[in-house]
Amino acid sequence: LAAYELYLKGRDSRNRDGVGTRSALQRQETLFQAAVELDSKFAPAWGELAVVHGHQISLRFDQTPGRKAKAKAAIERAVDLSPGSPDVIRSLGSYYSFVQRDYTRATEEFEKLAQLQPNDPSVYYSLGAIQRRQGRWADAILNLNKAARDDPGNRLAGTNLSLVLQSCRRFD
Repeated sequence: LAAYELYLKGRDSRNRDGVGTRSALQRQETLFQAAVELDSKFAPAWGELAVVHGHQISLRFDQTPGRKAKAKAAIERAVDLSPGSPDVIRSLGSYYSFVQRDYTRATEEFEKLAQLQPNDPSVYYSLGAIQRRQGRWADAILNLNKAARDDPGNRLAGTNLSLVLQSCRRFD
């Protein structure tokens, strides 16, 4: 129960503080690390820990081999514990996107997740964000629009959708 509470605090920190600052990511890492230390079989917490490491790498706060090794170890542990878990599949997609920059594998994971959770707007946000990075504008618009429509409180979906529409000169 204590591990789950730390996990929820880590997710709450991500939702409230975002992932754009080193201090926010360090706070989240501390919470998820404490959760897996209390319960070493808590697959979603391992997955979230891998995602935090991935954000550190992708935002260029820490791109050291040690950080990449931590991300890899955490995602491997999550997958070993619960390979079919939607939470783990989401984390694996993020790992491929943020750490490996393997957008094909990331897309495969998020499409797998879309089959399991077709009404989860975060799936479509993730797909749209990858498609935006790839310059696949039409696909990005469709997925980001779905994410923004289905989760109007998600500022990232709306912001990314606005950026794509602006890039495509679709000011309407």
